[in-house]
Amino acid sequence: MKADSNSRTGRIGVAGTALLFERLGWIFREQPIEDYGIDAHLEVVESNTATGKLIALQIKSGKSWFKEKTTDGFVFRGKTDHLEYWQKHSLPVMVVLYDDEEEIAYWQAVNSSNVPKTNKAWKLIIPFEQQINILSLKKIQEFSRKLTATNGYTILSFQDVSHGGAKRYSANILLSKESGGVTKRSTR
Repeated sequence: MKADSNSRTGRIGVAGTALLFERLGWIFREQPIEDYGIDAHLEVVESNTATGKLIALQIKSGKSWFKEKTTDGFVFRGKTDHLEYWQKHSLPVMVVLYDDEEEIAYWQAVNSSNVPKTNKAWKLIIPFEQQINILSLKKIQEFSRKLTATNGYTILSFQDVSHGGAKRYSANILLSKESGGVTKRSTR
C-alpha cells in the first residue's frame, strides 16, 4: 500500500507546531478526532501558570502554502465556509503555516479586519515577521483575550470602528444571570 504524502506533510505540520509551542512553555492540544477546520487548541501559559485562555489553530504545512507572497507576508486563501466557521467559533482562531524544511511556523489571527473578500472567496496575509517564537508570545497572548469573562460578563467581540477623526469601538457583551443586571430595551 502506498503511503499518502499529503497526510504525512499535514502530520509534520501539526507535530512541528506543537514542538515550537511546547518549547516556549505553552500547552498544545491536538484535535485528533473529526477535524472540521481546527487542528489543535493552544493554552496560553503566563509565569508558568496555565491561564485557561485558549486559541483554536488551523495548521497548514507543505510548499504549496508558501508559493503566493506579497511584500509583507504569505497569502493564505480559503473557502468561505471555513471563514464563516472560524468567525463564529467560540474561541479566537489563528491560521498557522508550517515550513517543514526550515522548521519555522508563521501565524495570523482570523478576524474581520484582516480578511479581505476576493472575487472567488477571501484571503489572509500571514506576515513574515509573525513567526512562532519567543518574540511573538506577547502578541499571541493579547489575541487570546478575545473572550474575557470578568465580573459577571463576557466580551464576545471587540472591534475598532473608528472613522475620520472619531475614535470609536464596538463590543458585543454577554451578561451572566449572576450579575443581577436588569435587561432593558430602548429605542430612539
